[in-house]
Amino acid sequence: MLLTELGGRYAYTESDEISVLLDRSSDLFGREVEKLVSMSASAATAAFTLAAGEPVHFDGRVWVGAGFASRGSSR
Repeated sequence: MLLTELGGRYAYTESDEISVLLDRSSDLFGREVEKLVSMSASAATAAFTLAAGEPVHFDGRVWVGAGFASRGSSR
């Protein structure tokens, strides 16, 4: 759900963490860090709460990587 909601390319879960890789060309929320953190945490919270049938809470963080070169790209 979160992958679709954020238009991510890849999602990974480990323990209590969810990681979503956004495409370099993504302009979701104007790439505003605070908005991405807020919306990703609230979307995960809403989906999990509905599925679990009881309230849960998620926080959020943004990590900016050094870069990602897709296949065939020279960058």
